[in-house]
Amino acid sequence: MSTLTTDALLASHYPGIIIPRDEDSISFSHIQIIRLVNKFQRSLLNIDIRSDDTIAIVLPPSMEFLVSLLAATSGSVTVAPLDPEYSQADFETVFKEIRPSAVLLAAGSLREHTPAVAAALACRVPIAEVSFDLKSVTVCEFIRLGRRRSTDASVSFSKPNRNDTAILLHHSRASGRELRCARFSHSQSISICQRIEAAHNFGPADRGMLITPVHQAHGLFLGLLGPLLAGSSVIIPKAFSAQTFWTDCMFDYATWYTAEACTQQEIEKLPYPQLLSSVRVVSSDRLAEIMEECLQETEPDDQEDEEAVEKDSLALQCEAGTTLQCIGRRSCMKGSSTRSSGKKVRFATLADEIQSRVITSPGVPDIRSMLQSWFAVQALTHLTQVYSSFQRVQV
Repeated sequence: MSTLTTDALLASHYPGIIIPRDEDSISFSHIQIIRLVNKFQRSLLNIDIRSDDTIAIVLPPSMEFLVSLLAATSGSVTVAPLDPEYSQADFETVFKEIRPSAVLLAAGSLREHTPAVAAALACRVPIAEVSFDLKSVTVCEFIRLGRRRSTDASVSFSKPNRNDTAILLHHSRASGRELRCARFSHSQSISICQRIEAAHNFGPADRGMLITPVHQAHGLFLGLLGPLLAGSSVIIPKAFSAQTFWTDCMFDYATWYTAEACTQQEIEKLPYPQLLSSVRVVSSDRLAEIMEECLQETEPDDQEDEEAVEKDSLALQCEAGTTLQCIGRRSCMKGSSTRSSGKKVRFATLADEIQSRVITSPGVPDIRSMLQSWFAVQALTHLTQVYSSFQRVQV
């Protein structure tokens, strides 16, 4: 798992997202979320979004936000979540910087002529209003500002690579309103989520109350994506209210929450209900350290293949009757290497050693050329099996 796609979600029937309502709450399993995402991808294609594009999402924490984000990143589209409270000038600054192919807004934004709408019209960015009717996330309104790129109904999204940019997060400097942008690749985003899961022991039994903005790393990774990718449930209230917070936690069986400092101060002023089970506060203190570690991770060597392909098996038939299964096919260039236990095994050296121990005959293909195409680098165990099996062949 190295890309931020629906493949990163656990295909389970455990609740993934819980939406509180006045009468009751509605939950959506991880499988249902995957279906919503796959369906919404067609909506993105219909409004002329293509792989390698960038889109801006100006939505509060909601099912619309989650489905829009995963549908885009699963199609190799870069997503820029933006603060709905930005001014028109802030939106225009960001739009001129990232040049989005569209901006996704909450239903009713066009009617209210929000600052995001005004900025999109000024920068000629296509506008799409997104709504959720408990059955599907759809584009309810769309304003196209420009010519349609393609009318081909068969067009589809491509799968992202691990080093493609998945998320752009903007934040302002502490001393002013100058906006800065942080880029997160797919592998970095997944690594952050995995470390959050390990640091806070998230699991299927956990239910988190999402009360932090999702245009910031705190809410996006720690409040939403981290626990969701760990198989946990995330409760998304319509809005935060300090007066009803503990009641909401009790009603939806929340086991944890994370909050900004000012929000936490409001919560601490309220009495803790006696009937409420223990609810832990997940601090964001380690988030900055986790993000810094992930952003500093070394990118893979250019000579190594970055895209894992479907597993396959190749039987190398030897004259002595030995059959070797090389499982875990990956394309491999001449001279590349695999790392295991801190050691490097050169492909050329290993191929020569194997070739020298194998009976060559007209019925046996050249081992070196076959390994150049089918060399197994998935794991040390597979490589050891290859080498050991050929050692047993007697010349």
